[in-house]
This record gives sequence, structure tokens and C-alpha cells, in this order.
Amino acid sequence: MNTNMTADDIECLLEVNGRVFLPKGNYTLTRTVVLPSDVTITGAGKGTVIVCDGDFPAFKSDTCGAKPSNTTISFLCIRHANTLDPLEAVLQRNSDGIVLWGDNHNVHNVWLENCFVALKTVEQAPGDTANYSTNLVLEKVRCSHANPLANTDQYGLLLYSITGADVIACEWRHAWLDGIKLLKNCRDIKVIGGCASAN
Repeated sequence: MNTNMTADDIECLLEVNGRVFLPKGNYTLTRTVVLPSDVTITGAGKGTVIVCDGDFPAFKSDTCGAKPSNTTISFLCIRHANTLDPLEAVLQRNSDGIVLWGDNHNVHNVWLENCFVALKTVEQAPGDTANYSTNLVLEKVRCSHANPLANTDQYGLLLYSITGADVIACEWRHAWLDGIKLLKNCRDIKVIGGCASAN
């Protein structure tokens, strides 16, 4: 089932209610859904499909400068278009799944398909520890990318500037690309169970 709900509609529901439930169906986005603090997005499982029609992340935590916190995303699928054209794959550098910054974010039972980076945290300036992300919990997140020609900058999980992350029973299968990449200023990262490709 295709739905007519837009990014504007989802953001409006989050602003009014602090949470939104997305029943089974396809939800086509033409821009990123911006997530403020203290919000929950829940789907009905893999049958709730967020289809990104363009080169942008599906969800991004942002509060216009203030550090966001307490976001939960669960029981849904995020899908970008798959291309076998290597040049097009390289150019789609913003086609991420979920981009998070802040404290106490929780993502569980989410499927991420054909994203440039499935899930990542935002890099902060060196030494700016007050703005590092903290206490991220990822559980039963499943990432896949069907394009064997995709660019080597693509990853399943890409972490920057974070203190405290639990990665539990997740699958990061990003074609032949790196499943998990920990870059600058990552501390207290625990990976419990699950699997990852080409680390």
C-alpha cells in the first residue's frame, strides 16, 4: 500500500504528539525527516517501508543548534534506490539511512537497504567533547547493500565523536564494503553478537 504521508506530515505529528506510528505501507520521502528531542517513530515491521526519492538521509536528528536527545526509531525499513552504475553510486554520497547526533538515541528492529551509509553519527570538532554523542543503543539493526560496484567510502555503521554505544545483535552486510567503521573520537563502543562484512 502506498501512502500520501510526507516528511512534513511526520514532522508535524512528532511536534504535536512526540510520537508517530506508521502502519504497513510505502512512505515516499522527497526530503529528510528532521528529528527533534524526545520523539519516537515506530512502524509495523519490515512492511513499513520508507522510500527515499533522492540523495538525502531518511532521518536526521537536529534541533537547530541545541544538542538533541532521546530519539527512538523502531520496526521499519528504510530503502534507497539501488543502482549498478558505479559513477552514480559514488555521486549519491548523501543517501544515508539515519544520521544521529546527541544523547540517548535508540534504534532497534530497523532494516536499512541500499544506503550510502546505513547509520552514522555526526563528526564534531576535536576536543569539543560537550557536543560528542553519548549513549547510543542499536539492537537488531539489519543493513544490506545490493550494489557490488558501490564506492569504498560506503559503510554499514560509521561512528564519529561518540562516547558510549551498544551495538547488539546487528547485521551490517554492505556488499563487499566495510560493515563497521569507527573513526575519530570513539570511546566505549561495545559490539555484542551480530555480524559484519569486510571489516
